[in-house]
This record gives sequence, structure tokens and C-alpha cells, in this order.
Amino acid sequence: MKGKISVIIPVYNCAPYLHECLDSVLAQTIQEMEVICIDDGSTDGSDIILKEYCGLDKRLRVFHQSNQGAGVARNMGIEKAEGDFLIFLDGDDYYLNRDSLDKMYHTCIQNDVKICGTAIMHLQNGKLSQDYFTRNIWTISAQKKVMRYQDFQIDYGYQGFLINRELILAHNIRFPNYRRFQDPPFFVRAMFASGSFSFIQDYLYCYRVPAVTARFNGEKVADLLKGLRDNIEFAIEHDLDKLLEISLMRLEYEYDSIICHYTMPDDCKIIDLLWEINDTITGFMKRGRRAGNYLLRPLKFLLEGDRDRLEHYEDYLCDEIRNRDEICLYGAGEMARRFIWFLKQTKLSEKVKKIIVTDTDGKRQSLEGIEIMSLEEFSQSEARDMRIYTAVGPVLQKDVLENLQHYGYFNVELLDGIFLDKLAAFSTGTANG
Repeated sequence: MKGKISVIIPVYNCAPYLHECLDSVLAQTIQEMEVICIDDGSTDGSDIILKEYCGLDKRLRVFHQSNQGAGVARNMGIEKAEGDFLIFLDGDDYYLNRDSLDKMYHTCIQNDVKICGTAIMHLQNGKLSQDYFTRNIWTISAQKKVMRYQDFQIDYGYQGFLINRELILAHNIRFPNYRRFQDPPFFVRAMFASGSFSFIQDYLYCYRVPAVTARFNGEKVADLLKGLRDNIEFAIEHDLDKLLEISLMRLEYEYDSIICHYTMPDDCKIIDLLWEINDTITGFMKRGRRAGNYLLRPLKFLLEGDRDRLEHYEDYLCDEIRNRDEICLYGAGEMARRFIWFLKQTKLSEKVKKIIVTDTDGKRQSLEGIEIMSLEEFSQSEARDMRIYTAVGPVLQKDVLENLQHYGYFNVELLDGIFLDKLAAFSTGTANG
């Protein structure tokens, strides 16, 4: 055995970041560790950097394959690994704290668990922020040393989790050969097989958030849908209601814009995948004696939607706002700043009269000189007939829409996720200045 932990790193054309990645791993305080790098057919000199590091540290081993994707590369790493525990790191990301792996390993041993996790930090436009999906686990871990997967049913964040290798081998858990969304099916199955896990209040992993438009095309959208389909079917098969709800939220809100932007009306492959998922959900609802007439949001748009509006979304948005006397925004975070920046550039910012948030904690606040008020306050104001634009991330859109509808608001525009993502490249300096 080469060590207690095997760190598996798929590497594909990430030369600008690879030194930082490898340095952060090799600086970990746990010494009984092997680092397995899978060069996935890099053409930018990443392989030369890997060869250099092999000569510097005997804990690092390098394997090569033709370009087949990160999932296939990680699977090769699993086969080559000899450590008691596995953890996965992408070649353009890096570790934050030097002693995190050591803490995680000893927590697994002390608590007799197969899996231990930490929180992940996201790096976007030079800013670090904590991942959204482990916040609840972080809070509860202060009181509980061991938690049940059944109570959380998370599907994101696998990079921050140390996983027992024998668990993976015994249950034959591997990454599916998808170019997108291959991580959540792997993570869900590993967590379900373990049943329980521990969590330490620490930040191990820094994830560089890429631009959405750089990550997708039609083929990758199809793979995204396959991964979502896998988790939806797994959730139904194993009565994982939270996972089912999360997976549907991802399909209908988080990835809705991406699916619609990158799918042509005659793309039978993607349409067929959406119908397959839709039929699965409809069948599940009928078995539960619930109304079975269900149509997924992206499928509905692709069958009935206005393609021209999608392709000229900025023009459509400006025309609609220009024709209104006043509008409201929902959300006061980074997305709202980006959208206000856009409205300033298009000379429409004076149309925004109120910014709504779920709760203000009783404090008077403003953003870019615009008053922020709670949804409850807004519902009692004279402004309740204004059209509301939701300037929040796609992950939060479903909750925001349900909150608004609960208060009787249906005159709502969910801002396009890709539109907001594109604004990040242009608005950051101005919005923060």
C-alpha cells in the first residue's frame, strides 16, 4: 500500500493552474499519501509539468490516456489507487488548508465511518464564497459526530469528501462516462452505500467556477440530462424524496436556461431524453395517486417556447422594461448587482423602485441607492402590482418563485441564468466599485 490516502487528479489542459494544484496537495501534512494523476490527453504541456513533479516527489504517480473525459480518468485512478481512502481533485483547482486531509482521515478512524467531508469554497471573479449545499451539514455537525445520508441526500460537493476505497470497490461504484454531471451519480451512490458520514468544520477544497458558456454544447447537455436522469431514477428506486426534489430543481431551474439555449427544436436526442425523464416523473406521480399531467419546464419551452426571444434575450428584456413605468427586483446579492449594472448601461436603472428579499431582519437597507424591503413588507405596500424580476442564482429560483406565489405574486420574470452568467464577465469591476 502506498499510503492512507489516494488523491486522484484528472488532468486535461490545465497547465496555468497545475503547479498551484500539485503544490497544495504535496503540502498536506499527512505524509502517508499517494497522488495519482491521470493525463487525459492534454495538449498544452500539462504532461511536462506532471513529469517534472514526478521527479520531485515519489508520492506522485502519472498515467496517460487519450482524451475520454474526467469521469473515465477518475475511474482509472480508482483502479490504480492503493490507499485506504480516496479523494478527488481537479487539475485546475487546489486545496486550501494544509492539515485538512489529516483531520478527515483521523475523523474517519475515530468515528468508524467510511466517509468524511468538509466544505468547499468557490472562486469566481477573484472572490471566495462557501458552497451553498453543505451549510446545513456544517451547522448540524457541531452537535453530531456521525450523520445519516438519509437526512440530507445531497448530490453536490464530492470533491470535499474522503471516501473509503473498499466501499467503492465492494459496491462497484464508478463515474459514468458522461462529459457533464458524472460526479453527482457517483457521489450519491457512494453516500447511499455508506449510509452514514462525518463532517469537519473546515475548508479543504477551492473550486474555480468556470463560465457556463465555456462548459456546454449540445453533446454535453445530453450527458447532463443522462446524469440527472440517473439520479432521478435512483431517488425513486430508493425512496430518496429529498434527492428527487433536488434533482428536479436542478433540471427545471438550475440547468433550465442551459438546456434551452443549447438545444435546437429538432434535436431529437435531447428531446427524447427529456421525454424519458418526464415519463419517469409522471409514472412516479401516478403511483403515488398524484396528478399525472406533468411537463418539465425545459421540455415545455422547447415544445412551445419562443426561440427568437431566447436568442435575443437582452433586447427582449430591455424592450419589456422600457415599456413599464416601474419594476421590482427580487434579490440583493451579486446577481442583483450585476443586473443593476446592466440596467445602468442600458439607461433603465431608474425603473427599479424596490428590491425585495425574503427577510431584512428588521433593518433598513439599500443597494445602489434602491430601498430593500422584505417580501412581507412589500406585500403590504402600494407597489405590489409591479412586475418582479428575480435576480438570484438558478439554484434559488424555485424557492423564490414559490415564496412569491405564496404571497399571491404571479407577475414574475425569472431572469435567464446564462444572461446573468455573461454579465459577470463585464459587471464585476463596476458593480463592486
